[in-house]
Amino acid sequence: MRKKIVMAGICMAVLFTGCGMPDAVADELERVSPSAGMAVYGEWQRDAFVGAVTEAEEHAEGTTVAVSQKTAERMEKLGAFLEKAMAEGLIGVGDGDGEEDMDEDETGVKDLKNWRTFAEDKTCIFMGSSSGITASFCVAADKIKEFLNGMTGIGFTGLAVPAKNEEDGYSEQVSQGMNFTMNYASDGEDEDYGSSGKYDITVEVPVYSLVYPEKYRDLLDGHMKNAFCLSAVFCGGDLELVSFTGSRWSPVNQYTKRAEVIFKDGKPLQMNITIDEGFRGKVGELFTEAEKEDLTGLITWMTGDQERSADFVENLGKSKEKSGTIGNRKWYRQEKWSAMAELIRFQ
Repeated sequence: MRKKIVMAGICMAVLFTGCGMPDAVADELERVSPSAGMAVYGEWQRDAFVGAVTEAEEHAEGTTVAVSQKTAERMEKLGAFLEKAMAEGLIGVGDGDGEEDMDEDETGVKDLKNWRTFAEDKTCIFMGSSSGITASFCVAADKIKEFLNGMTGIGFTGLAVPAKNEEDGYSEQVSQGMNFTMNYASDGEDEDYGSSGKYDITVEVPVYSLVYPEKYRDLLDGHMKNAFCLSAVFCGGDLELVSFTGSRWSPVNQYTKRAEVIFKDGKPLQMNITIDEGFRGKVGELFTEAEKEDLTGLITWMTGDQERSADFVENLGKSKEKSGTIGNRKWYRQEKWSAMAELIRFQ
């Protein structure tokens, strides 16, 4: 079952939002697109960027692709677990309205196990967000903790139960590089789920996390594979981009993190990381332990300095510094959108 991923799209909101700090991407766009002119700040950059990543689109057809064995193994393990859970009645696949239950083909569970079908497509043109390998099912609210314990047992750690109310009952949580959407639904006296209600769950695996450009193997298969989900890949133009997004509205951490790396001639030109507050404002720890691990690895990959990268991530929430150096890279930070978000830039 394939459908368009709607988690983060192109992440253009992250690009070009650092007015007042050095911007190597904007400088490069002025060089490759001098006719774009300086319209309202940001508009010409978006147009120029789209041109920079698409004008050589024909090159993308010749992009050498690789298959992530790590993602494949995770898909197989998850598919087998969901198949067993379905057989044992731990998860349901009906809609709760009296209609007949769907089989595995309709839920997408078999697609998780049959990853080779997707990996056989060697004609990927990496021009944005990929289609997703998707599975959807339901779990009764009184069984949700048992389900999540089972997920932890196969390596999908960090998933938490959303609240049983409309305001807090929805979340998007990333584990093992996959996005789990959970939505609480009160079904009253539904014969299948009783008065406790149920959780509708959808798991999405971006195809690009399974099949991706070979030249970015180290980044895509070695980093950002647990607490972040690959959301877009642009490959083939003057500038190339890879972006990631983390959990949103998580019960354990209200902050939303996104990261993107912009490449020139196959080398990282700039990296942007944004942190958005949740609707409750600045509460709790800035990062989960899984996010710390992923972001430390990403910054180390960018800067070459593991020790200082780990220190940077650990102390970011407490530090007031606005710029500095890690390894061979300069970094800058700036509050955005009336201090409800923050942009950290490496170049």
